[in-house]
Amino acid sequence: MISLSSVMSFSGAGNVFSLRGFFSVMLFLCLVFFCFSDNGLAGSSVMWHHYMQRGQENLDSGRLEQARKDFETARMLDPSSMAAVNDLGVVLYRRGDYLQAETLFRQAMSGEKEMFEARVNLGLVLNRLKRWDELLELCDQSLKRQPGSGTALFGRGVALYELGRFEEAVTSLESSIEKGSSRDEYFSEARRYLKKAKARALTGAAVPWER
Repeated sequence: MISLSSVMSFSGAGNVFSLRGFFSVMLFLCLVFFCFSDNGLAGSSVMWHHYMQRGQENLDSGRLEQARKDFETARMLDPSSMAAVNDLGVVLYRRGDYLQAETLFRQAMSGEKEMFEARVNLGLVLNRLKRWDELLELCDQSLKRQPGSGTALFGRGVALYELGRFEEAVTSLESSIEKGSSRDEYFSEARRYLKKAKARALTGAAVPWER
């Protein structure tokens, strides 16, 4: 059995070098711990941005589980961050967990500084859940905050269409197309709904492709 004393005295110069290396590593670990502790605000901020950026990259690449872990880590680093809450909601939305996503989007909206993006995302959830009255109310509130929001106008048009208010739907959908561009995600869907709304407004009956 090799004794501790023989290990310590194995090589004088080498032992000094090893001890210096050991203390260097310990000093580095202490600095890392300080940076990421509650007192190391700068370090926490850097790591928060790192996980948010990596989470977005994973989200864009369809790696939803990795994105979820990144946003949850960012949320732990800064519990007051509504951006992390909102992005975590986006992950759940894409996974089809609409009710959980709704909870997170509403939480993001309730922050000290409301995220309009979270409001838009909540509209997507209400659309999926076919809660048209709530969607209409949400979009009306959104338009009071941002009157020119093409996304809010589109959501409002969809809600009006599904509620049977076709002429109002036409007006809202036309405005959403006017405010937006072909680069907007909702644009092609708005044109499709507008075509249906115009037909229903004229006839009041179901158009052939809806039967």
